[in-house]
Amino acid sequence: MSNEVNPASLARTVSVLVTSALAEEDVIWVRQYLERRYEFRLLAAASREVPELPREGWYDIRHLLKVTSASENGELRVEVQAEGFAALSRVANRVSHLRSKDGLVDLRIGFDSAGHALAVLADTPEVRRALVQFYLVLEQPEQGSALPGSVQP
Repeated sequence: MSNEVNPASLARTVSVLVTSALAEEDVIWVRQYLERRYEFRLLAAASREVPELPREGWYDIRHLLKVTSASENGELRVEVQAEGFAALSRVANRVSHLRSKDGLVDLRIGFDSAGHALAVLADTPEVRRALVQFYLVLEQPEQGSALPGSVQP
């Protein structure tokens, strides 16, 4: 028996190991991103030219956050509230980005210790259409996502 190492075989083995490690890192990153992402959809409102936002509010697809809106003096006040302890522990004192699917709305907002956040937008048909499908994505804690004067949970 020979103890010679086949360089081609060794190169393939190293390539497979490196590729596997990188893929595992990608999976971890995607899972962490999805845990920080909340998606909101208003399917019934999507068919209207100027969507009517539900007066009673609506939830993200995981039912962890509730959004309500109110229109006054040309402004659309969009309030987000954590629903329950699981949601509160995820969002309290954190900064988030409210982003519409079409890219029209991209706003940085902060949650307080009670899991409440507020965004004030222009009340236009374009903004209402943008809110038919949007996302809230929490910043990662190491990005300085705690609000000033707050303590991270």
